[in-house]
Amino acid sequence: MIGFLRGKVISLTLLSTGLDVVRIILEVNNIGYVLYAPKGAATNDNKKSFTNARVGDELEVWISHVVREDSETLYAFFSDEDRVLFEQLITVSGIGPKIALAMLANLGISGIQTAIETDDIKRLATTPGLGNKGASKIILDLKGKLVQSSDQAREKDQVDNTKSYTMLVDAIISLGFKPQVATDAADKVVKELGEITSLNLPVALKAALAKI
Repeated sequence: MIGFLRGKVISLTLLSTGLDVVRIILEVNNIGYVLYAPKGAATNDNKKSFTNARVGDELEVWISHVVREDSETLYAFFSDEDRVLFEQLITVSGIGPKIALAMLANLGISGIQTAIETDDIKRLATTPGLGNKGASKIILDLKGKLVQSSDQAREKDQVDNTKSYTMLVDAIISLGFKPQVATDAADKVVKELGEITSLNLPVALKAALAKI
């Protein structure tokens, strides 16, 4: 199975399917690999887009190698997160690779994940060829099962850390200390522990009180 390719673009064609799919031939060690990719930016880095690629460009792409009874097809993505989401989408009955590519091209990772987790059928259905029925099926099958992108995971960690920091400050204030004293103590603990989470909050509180 092929998982990653690095090579030179020798052909790039926008397919006339109405689904925002690009066909690329990538030369790797004198072998031309035919790849299918989303037209738009299917990555959290919006500067990357297959529509910006040109013949002669060097590309590094993650590959989903889809094997059927009568065919083998390579689908290309700028990140492994894109690839993982694509492979999750095509596990849904009735959702083929071209529809999954179109979803990535139109909505991107965050857009798809947010729509699924918030039951936003209309947003998913804006993808050409999908429709409300397909969108509903995707939500039913994948809600709560999606792998978070690294950006989303970092954002969630930041929110959790901020919440735990606030809880620490509030706990110190509840013991009769002034807000500024509580904040100063919490800041010192953050420097020592690196971060405050719900798991180490009791330890952080004990350490903060020792610094007052």
